[in-house]
Amino acid sequence: FEASRLVLIQLILHNLKMDPLVSLHYYAPVCAAINMCLLPFTEGLAPFYALADLGPGVLLTNALVAFLLNVAAVFLVGVGSGLVLTLAGVFKDILLITGSVALFGSTVTPLQVFGYSIALGGLVLFKTSGG
Repeated sequence: FEASRLVLIQLILHNLKMDPLVSLHYYAPVCAAINMCLLPFTEGLAPFYALADLGPGVLLTNALVAFLLNVAAVFLVGVGSGLVLTLAGVFKDILLITGSVALFGSTVTPLQVFGYSIALGGLVLFKTSGG
């Protein structure tokens, strides 16, 4: 789903010459509706029951952070491409895992190190090839 969402955002921004915030205005409600339809089948009804325990403060704060993340992603896709956003996500994941190991002493398996080495190698190859 994420890859198709990024490709569609890129098409909206570059081919239709739409402003990033206007495109967010159009595609965010569609994504929310799809998520609300799929949520009961994938997560059950537990998230709906947990809303009362969270309270409005946590819910609104989380919604604001998610909105700002979507705004940042749309502007990044508008300046670059969906691939740039995906590669930035790979680099972010590597930094998060490195920080988790350094700060919390988390264990990383050799398979995980191998997988992220491949991802980092692809990132370096993309950057050095002029992409």
